[in-house]
Amino acid sequence: MSSSAGPARDQAMSPFAAILGVLTEAYPFVRAACVFDSEGETVDYAGEGDPDELRIAAATWQLALVGLQSVDGLRRILVRTPREGVVLVALPDGYGLLVTTRPIAVTALSPRLLSAVVGEVLDEAGLRFHDDTLSDVRPKAWSRLEVDCAEDGRPARARAIGTTRAPGAWHPLEVLGTIVGMPRRDRGYRVRLDGSVEKTIVCERGRTWFVDGTLDD
Repeated sequence: MSSSAGPARDQAMSPFAAILGVLTEAYPFVRAACVFDSEGETVDYAGEGDPDELRIAAATWQLALVGLQSVDGLRRILVRTPREGVVLVALPDGYGLLVTTRPIAVTALSPRLLSAVVGEVLDEAGLRFHDDTLSDVRPKAWSRLEVDCAEDGRPARARAIGTTRAPGAWHPLEVLGTIVGMPRRDRGYRVRLDGSVEKTIVCERGRTWFVDGTLDD
């Protein structure tokens, strides 16, 4: 959950709240996040603000999913109003993920982090997409990692992490090269795991690591 002050929670905290808290804790501009069902009912939420207002927003934005689902392959829409930014992600079976941000920051939310959170939400809910969409927020397009670096700052080993499960086993990394053209404060590497599988790993904003796909695929 975000540490920002706000009304007290009005429901017991579920695993979904912990997963959504990854978004609200990662960026100061993310105000709140919630998962809602096909009826617009909020499953759980994290962040600041009035829970009732967030539920009303979820019920309202659920109506947008009707149009979103009619566009083949589209999973995400961004909306900016004078008061806030909105990131809406369509999930399977009519579910949706709503993230609210400060207005000017609606495009700043990391697609990698969003993909990782979507994957964790679907794992927790036992849901899966029913197609092979190439959307950048498809689950497990990116997954979160814990990485240990060598003295020269290059990644030496990594393991998969998730909000509601124990960390995976450590995998030694052989760095094959660096990724050029990364944004400032980001680093990227092409690595070989366990002497065989090649992956791209990225460190965003100098602190959050991701792998393309998962360490196990």
